[in-house]
Amino acid sequence: MFKCQVTNKLSKPLQKLNRLVIKTRPIQYRHWNRESEEEWFTNGFETVREINATDEGVELWNSLTPDQREAFVKKMK
Repeated sequence: MFKCQVTNKLSKPLQKLNRLVIKTRPIQYRHWNRESEEEWFTNGFETVREINATDEGVELWNSLTPDQREAFVKKMK
């Protein structure tokens, strides 16, 4: 059992845990080829913050607009 951070309810026993990514940041990954001694970079994103959610919480999160999601995250802090 766990607490859904979207709905603030406890989950049912053996219910699946969903993780919602609420904050990411851009990152540049460095790659190195030892044989040819080449170096190159690729851009990507890394997860900064996740929250726990039940299936009901995921549905609620997906129904929110981006502005509502931002307000929700600010309220959580």
